[in-house]
Amino acid sequence: MLAALNILKSAAAASVSHSPSQLSSQPPAPLPNVLRLTAGLAKDRSIAAALQETGAVRPLVQLLAGPWGISAGGASEVLYGCVDALRWISEARAAQEEMRECGGIPLLVGLLTPWQVGTGAEERVLVLAAAALRHLAANSRNRDAIREAGAIPRLVALLEGEPGGAAALQAAAALTNLSRKKRSNMIAIAEAGGIPLLVGLLWQGPGSEAAMLALGALTNLAYTSGNRDIIREAGGIPALVSLLEACSSDVERNSPVLSQVVAVIGNLAGTSRNRDAIREAGALPLMVKLVEDRNPNELIGLAVSALTLLALSHTNAEAILKEGAVPALVGILSCSESDEDLTFKAAEAIRVLSAAPVIRSALRDAGALEALVALLGPIGAPLRRGPDPQSADLFVEVILAIRNLVTSTRNQDRVRELGGVTRLVQILCDPEVTAREQLHGVSALINLFAHNSSNREFVRVSGGITAFVGILQHSIVVPETAKSELTAQAALALGFLARSDANREAIRVAGGIPLLVKLLDAGPAEEVTLCAVDALRHVVATPTNSKSLLKAGGVGPLLRLLEAGPEHEVTQQSLWVLKALARSMAATEAIRTLGGLPLLVQLLDIGADNEATIQAAAVLRDMADVDCEEGLRAICASGAIPGLVKLLQTGDSQATVGPAMAAAAIANLAQTDSIRDEIERAGAVQPLIDLLRAPSQESQVLVKASAALFNISQSEKCRARIVEAQAVPVLAGFLPQGESAVATWAAAVLASLARSDYGRHSILEAGAVPLIVDLLRLGSMSGAARQASAAAQELACGFATRDALVCCGAVPALQSLHSGARGDRELAECCLQALANLARHHLARAELHAAGALDEMLSRARASDRASSVGHQESSPSSSNDTMDGMLHVPEGGWSWQQVGRQHDYQLHQLSPAGSSVPGATPAGTPRGRSPSRHSPPSRNSPRGAAWTPACPLP
Repeated sequence: MLAALNILKSAAAASVSHSPSQLSSQPPAPLPNVLRLTAGLAKDRSIAAALQETGAVRPLVQLLAGPWGISAGGASEVLYGCVDALRWISEARAAQEEMRECGGIPLLVGLLTPWQVGTGAEERVLVLAAAALRHLAANSRNRDAIREAGAIPRLVALLEGEPGGAAALQAAAALTNLSRKKRSNMIAIAEAGGIPLLVGLLWQGPGSEAAMLALGALTNLAYTSGNRDIIREAGGIPALVSLLEACSSDVERNSPVLSQVVAVIGNLAGTSRNRDAIREAGALPLMVKLVEDRNPNELIGLAVSALTLLALSHTNAEAILKEGAVPALVGILSCSESDEDLTFKAAEAIRVLSAAPVIRSALRDAGALEALVALLGPIGAPLRRGPDPQSADLFVEVILAIRNLVTSTRNQDRVRELGGVTRLVQILCDPEVTAREQLHGVSALINLFAHNSSNREFVRVSGGITAFVGILQHSIVVPETAKSELTAQAALALGFLARSDANREAIRVAGGIPLLVKLLDAGPAEEVTLCAVDALRHVVATPTNSKSLLKAGGVGPLLRLLEAGPEHEVTQQSLWVLKALARSMAATEAIRTLGGLPLLVQLLDIGADNEATIQAAAVLRDMADVDCEEGLRAICASGAIPGLVKLLQTGDSQATVGPAMAAAAIANLAQTDSIRDEIERAGAVQPLIDLLRAPSQESQVLVKASAALFNISQSEKCRARIVEAQAVPVLAGFLPQGESAVATWAAAVLASLARSDYGRHSILEAGAVPLIVDLLRLGSMSGAARQASAAAQELACGFATRDALVCCGAVPALQSLHSGARGDRELAECCLQALANLARHHLARAELHAAGALDEMLSRARASDRASSVGHQESSPSSSNDTMDGMLHVPEGGWSWQQVGRQHDYQLHQLSPAGSSVPGATPAGTPRGRSPSRHSPPSRNSPRGAAWTPACPLP
C-alpha cells in the first residue's frame, strides 16, 4: 500500500509541477492499476481511514483535476479510478473534511453533467461522483459546500432518468443526506423540483430500492411546512398510504420500509391540511393496527408519534378513538416489554388525545390514570431515573398527561385516591428534582385542586403548601429565578389554595406572605407579579393574614403597582388586596401615609365601567368605614369627593357597579356636618336622586344611593337641598315595595327629612303619608315598619301631617306595631312617642281613649312640652345639625331584606334623631376610628327631648 501511495503522490506532483506540454498525454503506466488497487482497498473502511491518514486524499484530488483526469476531456482510466477511490475513501469522517478543504467537492459536482466530462462520457462516472457526494454529505459543513457548488439542481436532474437506474438511486441517496438538518438545502431541493420526482419513485413499490431511498429524502424534506404542502400537492399522501397498505400484509418482512413510511406520514402530519388529507386517504386504521399488533418497539413508537400529531385534529382524535387506539396506548404504559422511548411516546399520545372530553372519558375507563400514577413511582420512594436523558422526558410527559386528564372532578378525585396527589407533592420536595419537572408538577397539582375543595385540603395535609412556599423561598435565595415561570406557578398555586381559612392559616404559618410581598417588586409586566397579587388577594381574607401582610410591608408595593395604569390587570388585582386591607385602621393609615390617596382618586376618573375605577371607589368606601376623623378629612382633602360625585354621574343601565360603590363611599364619608356640607357643595345630591329616578337601576344602586342620602340628610343644610331637589316624590315611590331594602331606606330618609316643616310639607304633598301608614302595618319584624314608625313620630309634630296620619289610620297601626314589639324597647318607645304626638289630635285622643291608652299618651305629651320649654331656652333641636350621632356604613353588596328585617341582625332604626342609626353606623359616644359591630344596631341612651315638641300646646 505504501508503494502504491508513493506512485500516487509522485504522479500527482508531476501533474501539478509540469505544464501539459511537458507531460505525456498518457499517464504513467502503473497509475491506472494503482488507482484500481487503491479503490479496491478503500472498500474496507479501516483501510480507507488509513489511506486518509497517510495522505492519499490530496494526490487523488490533484490527479482528478490534472491533465490525465478531467482535463483529458473524456472518461479516462485515471478519471474513473480517482472518482472510484475518492468515493470509498470519503466514507471516512476525516477524509470528508480534507476533501472539502483541498477542493474536491466542486470537481465532483462538475462530473454530474455529462457534457462537462466530454462527449460519450460513461454513466458510471456520474454514478461514482453522485455516490462520492452522497458520502461527503454526511458532514454538515460539506452539505453547505455541495449546495454552494451547484450540486442540487444536477442531482435533481438525475432523478428524471430511469427510476430504478443507478444514477437516480445515487442521486436520491445524495439528496437524502443533503436534506438532513439543513433547512436551506431542503428549500433548494424543493425549488429545483425534486419533490415531485421523489414522490414518483414511491410508486416503484415496497420492494424497490428507489422507493426506499425516496422515503428517506421525503422524511427529511417534510421538516418544513412549505415542503409538506408540496408533498401533499404532488400526490405524496396517497402514494404513502398505498405503500403502508402494501407493507401491512407482511410487517416482519417490510418493517424497514414501514418504518420509513410511518416516519414520513408523521412528519407530514405537522399541518392541519395534511392531517385531514392523511385521514381521508385511509391511513388511520392502518396506523392504529400497527400499534395494536405485537410489532417491534421502534415501529410502534413511530406509529404512536404519528398518531400523536394526527390527533391534534379533533376529527382525527375521535376517529383514532373509534379505531380502538386508546386501550393499546394504555397497554403500552403498563407493559413490561415497553422501553422508555416507547412509553414516552405513548404518554405523549395520551396527553394530546386527552384534549378532547370524550377521549378523556375513554382514557379513564381504559385505566390511563392508574398506569400514569404508577409511572410516578411509589409514595415515599426517592426520585429515580435511568441513565438515558429520555428518562427525564418520560417523567415530564407522564406528569403532563396527568395534568391534561384531570379536568373533571371525577378524575381529580381518582388521582387523589390512587396516591397521585401525595406523590406529586413529594416529587416537588425531592432534592433530585429539576426545575422543569417542578414546573410541570406544580401545573398538574393546580389542575388537581384549583376547582376541587377536597383536593385543596388534601394538598395541605400532604405538605403541598410547604412545598410551594419552598419554591418561592428558592426564588429569593437565587434571584435570577424570581421571575421564572416556576415561581409564578407556585404563587398561582398558593392563590388557588387560599380559598379556605385552614389553608390561608397554613400559608401564613409557612412564611408565604412575606415571600409573596417580595415578588411584587418583580415589576408590573411580569407574570410572577400578577400571580403573587392574585394569591395575596385570597390570602388576606382573614384579619390575621391582613396583619401579617401589613407587617411584611405589603402596602407600599401594592400602591406602586397602581401606577401600571387602570387597564393593567395587576392594578385591578392590587386594588382587590387593598380593599381587603382597608377594613383595618392600621391599613388605612398606611395607605394614607404612603401616598395612596392620590393614586386612588386618580383612578376614579377612568369611567364607571372600568374595573380599576370600581375597586378604587370600593377601597375609599372601606377606608371611610373604619377611618378616624383625621383620616376622613385626609380623604376629602385628596379630592375624593368630586371624583366620587363624577362617578355617580356616569351611571347607566349598563354601568351600575361604579355608581353604587361611589354612593356607598359617599355614605361612609358623610360622618360630620362639615363633610356632609362639602359633599353637598360638590353636587352629590342631584346625582344621587337621579340614580333613584332611573327606572332600570339595580336594587344595589338604589339601596346605596338612598343610604347616602340618609347620611347626608343629617345636616340641616343638606336636608333643605334634598327637599329642594324633589327627592321626596322619588323616595315615596319606593314605599309601596313594602318589605324591600330600598323601601326601608326610603322610609329612613323620609323620617330624617320630616324633622323640618318644609320636609313634612313636601312629604304631605307627595302623598307619602298613607304609604308610611301602610308600612306600619307590616309588623315589628319589618325594617320598613320600624323606619315608618320613626317617620310617623316626626310627622306627628306638624298640624297637617298629624291630621293626615290620623285620617289614614296611623293610631291603630302604631298600637298594633307597639303590641308586637315584645321586648324591643326601642321600637316600643318610638311607637309610644309617635302616639303621644298624635294625641294632640282630637280624633286620635278618641281612638286612644277607646283603647284605654289616652292618659299615658297625654302624660308623655306633657313631658315633651316640658322638655321643649327647656330645649328652646338653648337652641332649636329640630333644626340643629347635631341631632344625629351615627352615620351609615354600607357594606359591600348593600343590605338585603333578610339583613334589615331581623331583630337581632342588621336593622334599620330611626327611633329618635338623637340616637338615629342604620347598619354600620357609629353611635354617639363611639370613638372615631373604631368601627361598631356590624351584627347589631347601636343602643340609644339619650331621649329626643325638645325635638318632639308639638306645634301647639295640649288643650
